[in-house]
Amino acid sequence: PYNDSATVTSFIVDRAVNRAAVRVLPIGGLTKDGAGEQLAEIGAMKEAGVAAVGDADSSVMDAALMKRALRYAASFDLTVLEHCEDANLGGGDIHDGSKSMLLGLTGDPVSAETVILARDVILCREASARIHFAHLSSAAAVALVRQAKADGAAVTADAGAAYLDLTVEDVVPFDSNYKVRPPFREASDREALIQALVDGTLDAVVSDHAPHTGNVKMQELESCPPGITGLETAVSIAIERLLHTKRMEIGRFVELFTSGPARVLRRDTIGSLAIGGPGDVTVLDLEREWVFDSETSLSKSKNSPFRGRVFRGGPAATIVGGRVVWSADTGIGA
Repeated sequence: PYNDSATVTSFIVDRAVNRAAVRVLPIGGLTKDGAGEQLAEIGAMKEAGVAAVGDADSSVMDAALMKRALRYAASFDLTVLEHCEDANLGGGDIHDGSKSMLLGLTGDPVSAETVILARDVILCREASARIHFAHLSSAAAVALVRQAKADGAAVTADAGAAYLDLTVEDVVPFDSNYKVRPPFREASDREALIQALVDGTLDAVVSDHAPHTGNVKMQELESCPPGITGLETAVSIAIERLLHTKRMEIGRFVELFTSGPARVLRRDTIGSLAIGGPGDVTVLDLEREWVFDSETSLSKSKNSPFRGRVFRGGPAATIVGGRVVWSADTGIGA
């Protein structure tokens, strides 16, 4: 169920404590059912344990409601997570450009992202609130975030790992595993995202994990939902694009996956190796070669454009609360 109530939040928290191998910080809905019409039970969800609020993969189109939501979230010291997409401009199948025209597919323009982002920077300042812009895709969006930070706005932002690797030119025509939202854009946009991670404009790299069942993703491109799996490939993509290319030092790389996201959520007790901390560690092997096989993937979903890809570098083990819960050699429950 969509997490827009204390009841659902409590269910997630309880299930995570009793059954999950990793630490789970639930995100609450900003509006009821994510419909962008009525505010969700933000205060009650905060009491139940949400770490932030946001409407997943949609933007609140009503600017007045968004401003009210920002103020309300701020009163509970919660960051609002925003997917930047103007519903009247976005919703296309691939990036709006020559390739979309050549293939006869609906294009998704950069303006669909930047119109909402620019609006929300203004609103967050007026509401004295914090906002985090999720999975940005364009150089124009990066420029807006950079300026907002320079102006003192309480904004943070991230990039999905896949956007550091793929561009619209990599999209296999009519292959639904390349349909994501926002779409993969130009090589210049990819470069802007990487540079923004290097210089601190962007605060985190995320998996942007959006699993779908095979029968849903096997529809025609125009009909299938956007999204790909990302949990198992995110770190390896980032290693190849950021470390092996010598674009950044290992310290900054680690920050983007640990203390960076923790700062976004205002969780200073996680994301570090401080004495007395929770003891959550991911061990990396920067040279380990492995093949991403969607058929043997730990995810129940198979929707990934990286199937069959040979990666160099990735996680070697995951330690949660001082206990090894996964290793590359023995799998889950190591």
